[in-house]
Amino acid sequence: MSEELDLESLLWDGDVSDDTGPGYVESKDVYPDEFIARLAKDFEFDAFGTHNLTRLYEIPYRYKLMNDLVAGDREREKSHLRHVRMLKALNTFRDVLEAEGGHDFNMEVARGAVLSGDLDPQLDPADYPDKNLSARGCYWFEFDRYLTFFERGLADSIERLKSKAGRYKNEGLSLAISNIANFWEYDLGRKFTFDAYEGQGITDAYDFTKALLEPVDDIPDEQIKTAMRREIKERRAFKENH
Repeated sequence: MSEELDLESLLWDGDVSDDTGPGYVESKDVYPDEFIARLAKDFEFDAFGTHNLTRLYEIPYRYKLMNDLVAGDREREKSHLRHVRMLKALNTFRDVLEAEGGHDFNMEVARGAVLSGDLDPQLDPADYPDKNLSARGCYWFEFDRYLTFFERGLADSIERLKSKAGRYKNEGLSLAISNIANFWEYDLGRKFTFDAYEGQGITDAYDFTKALLEPVDDIPDEQIKTAMRREIKERRAFKENH
């Protein structure tokens, strides 16, 4: 995920009249002029007015941004779980060492260094005056110290990699539906509704939503219907509480 991606990017209110708004080129590729003209004719509105065109271009732009963010969250979650598993394994290992009198194995660590031909000339008991260590005890001390480094590093990464809560599994679709509903209700002055007959959406709002989403991504009808129902439910609840 690009470091430049952030939630504030989703609030773009670009001016498409000079082709400088972020995502303009990408959105124009998704919604070419022929598509916009056909949409305007089918649903009887002025799609090429700067304000309307901006709103329409925001839909694929924000959909992609949010899906990229969510994809980043999923990768973050996978990494988080890997670090959690590693820390758990490390803690188990250290518990076993402690239970078995870990320091008693200091000779094995030092002997491993000898057998590997990798003796560390820097490890001198004189450098640990307050530890009262033998030569091989120095190896154990450093071994345990680096385990602690690893443990603390893992714990810090786990904290940093905690997933952001509150996002839907298909948040890009949720955001797109919300943008379409806003455009339908506030820009076109029509009621955003959903009804179905024999499982098929039959409202103009559904047809408009489906028309706008088809060029954006291959989204199953059931997901579109579910997202529309959720959006309508949330809007109704908001109106009732405000």
